[in-house]
Formats: sequence, structure tokens, C-alpha cells
Amino acid sequence: MRIIWTLLRKDISRRVKSPAGVLLLMAIPLVISMIFGTVFSPSGEQKLPRLKLLIVDSDDSFVSRFIKGSFTQGELSEMIELQEVGIEDGREMMDQGEAAALLEIPEGFGDDFLNERVTSLRLIKNPAGQFLPDIAEKITDTLALFLDYAVRILADPIREIRSSQNGDAFPTLESWNATGALFYTSIEKIEKYVLPPVIEIESEVVKDEEKEQGDINLFGLFLPGIALMSLLFIAEIAFRDLAVENSGGQLRRIIVTPTRPFEILFGKLAYAFSLVYLSFIVMAVSGMLIFGMTLENPALFILGGALSSLACTGLMGLVYSFVGEEKKGEAVSSIFIIFMCLMGGSFVPQQALPDFLRSVARFTLNHWSIDLLQGSISSRFTDGNALTDILVLSGITFVTISLSVLILKRKMFRGYAA
Repeated sequence: MRIIWTLLRKDISRRVKSPAGVLLLMAIPLVISMIFGTVFSPSGEQKLPRLKLLIVDSDDSFVSRFIKGSFTQGELSEMIELQEVGIEDGREMMDQGEAAALLEIPEGFGDDFLNERVTSLRLIKNPAGQFLPDIAEKITDTLALFLDYAVRILADPIREIRSSQNGDAFPTLESWNATGALFYTSIEKIEKYVLPPVIEIESEVVKDEEKEQGDINLFGLFLPGIALMSLLFIAEIAFRDLAVENSGGQLRRIIVTPTRPFEILFGKLAYAFSLVYLSFIVMAVSGMLIFGMTLENPALFILGGALSSLACTGLMGLVYSFVGEEKKGEAVSSIFIIFMCLMGGSFVPQQALPDFLRSVARFTLNHWSIDLLQGSISSRFTDGNALTDILVLSGITFVTISLSVLILKRKMFRGYAA
């Protein structure tokens, strides 16, 4: 035990003298999580910018006035800034990008509409706009659909009104009564759909405490996956030292001493685990301080970090037990880590992965480790079972460490390590 502790202290002391690589790997997850969390987190009250709509009324009829008035009623008045312009001024303003859209009401539109003749509104959208021109298009489509159904439903009373017009003479009492009866009959046909409406809108005030419960810290969603990638690379650095010692002959000199091979191996494993787990703790504490992360289950988080660190240690130890050489091990392990992170959900949250990739992710260390750590931060981040994650990570740790110790010990007896 004393020899293992001596070897562990020696490796840690050497790493302390050259910490740049490990510190960089610890900083990367914090920086990337900050970027992702800032991009996807809502900040303050989100409001749409007002939609500036130009309108050219070449008809100046009752119908055209109704159209203009519909854009300034209720909530639409808060969304839309309506400006009536001439056709030339309107098109010049559109060319200069001063409005989201231009709506043209052609001459004779009202007369064609009331006489059930085919007519149309023309909407010109600003191609440089983002989503506001599309909103203007949807509102205009809805208005056109409303007018179309209105003229179909009220066709009979509209015809009666127009037929009863006689110059400037005021309509007779009989005409008023006939028109009123037609309106009543037309509305009665659709009464069951509009009185009361089939669709009802209900509003509900959310209490402040309910809003707080609904808030989630997105940094806690991104950080575990990216941090696990760094932990794998840090474990790779630890075992790269073993390959360097083998190439430089230091390991052979240790082997010819009374030091037994298993003491060397467990010293290296203890060093790798200590380096990885310490890095995990530093990244976790930094995440809590920088991002304001809180833990729903601190005990599970600590256990998940330990199991993840052990699994990373065993996996990288197994890779280097097969590869052996420093350069070859660095190249193979880098490709292996990146591939596993891509498939396992380190770069994209597992909740956003398609179903077929989720199935593939279950064959990676990343899936189980990320699920366990995210679940300890917030139960809303996972639908998985923590016990299953713990059992799988324990199994990965046992298998990878056992195989790496077995292979490395056999190579040592042959006169070389790794």
C-alpha cells in the first residue's frame, strides 16, 4: 500500500508541475455550456417587434375601410403599426426596407366584393425581413378568408340592400323589414357555431411560485455531456504518461526493483481516477458558482461523478492496454472518444436525439453517465432509472478495469508495459 501511495504521489506531483493540458480540458465544458445555455435560455420578457404594415387604399369604400379598421382593433393594434400611403410612396418605402409588407386594395374592390365577383388583395412582402412579413401574410390570409365566408353567408341580405337602393332615396320600411329578416335567417343558419362559439379561449394567471417551479437551468442540461468528454480526455492523458514511461525506460527500471507489477498498475489506476475525479469536482463546483446550478440530489451527483470517473479510467486503461505506444494511443483514443461522444449525446442533449440514435447511445458510456448526472441535477432532465444507470456504470467499470489490469500485467511479465 505504501508503494502504491508513493507512485500516486509521484504522478500527481509531476502533473501539478505541468497542469496546462488538464486545466484547458476543464475549462472547455464550462465555456461551451455557457455559450449553449446563453443561446437557448430565455432572458427577460420576450416581445415581438411591432409589424409595420403599409396600406394603399385605391377603393375608399365601406369594405376597404372595414379592412383598414380590422388591423387596428384589439390585440392587432398592439402588434401592427398601420400607415396609409400612396402607391408610389409605398413602393419606394418597401424598396428602402422601411416596412415589413405593403397591402394594396384595388379600385372597385368593395363593389366587386358586394356583387360576389372575383376580386383580390395584393400583399407585397419585404424579402429582407425575417418573420414579420410572414406574420403579415398570415393575418391577410385570415382576413381574406373571413371576408369570403362573410359574403357567402350574408349574400341574400346584401343583395336585398343593393337592390333596394334607388339613387339617394332612403329605403322604405318594408325594405328594412325584409332585409332584417334575411339577416336573421342567415345568422340563424350558423347560430350553433357562433352563439356560443365552438372554440373558447380561456386565460389563466400563473402565480409567481409556479413560474419559479417551471424555470429550469439549461446550463445543467448541457454541462454533464460536455464535461464527460473532457473527463475521457483527462483519463487518456493519465494513461499516456504510462506509455511515455514505457518508451523512456522508467517503467522497466521500476519493474526490476522489488516493486510488484500489480502495485504499479493500481498506482496508475489510482492516479488516473484521482485526476479524473478531481477534475469532475472542479468542473461541478465551477458550474454551480458560474451558472447558479443547484442539485436536486447531491448524494446521487457525487456517486454519479465517482462512477463516471471510474468508468472513464477503466475505458481509457483498456484502450492503452491494447495500443501501448504514446502516439498511436493518442490517435486511437481521440477518435474513439469523439465517436462515442457523438453517438452518446455529449454534443447534443440526449432529449434532442432521434429515436434510432437513442438506441445506439445505450451502447456508450456517455448515455448512462449523462443520464445519471442530469437526473441528479433535475428529475425533469431524465425519464430514466437512476438504479439502472448505477448498475450499468458499475458493470462497465468492473469489466474495463479487470481487463486492462489483466492485459497490462501480462505485458509487464513479458518485459514491457503497455
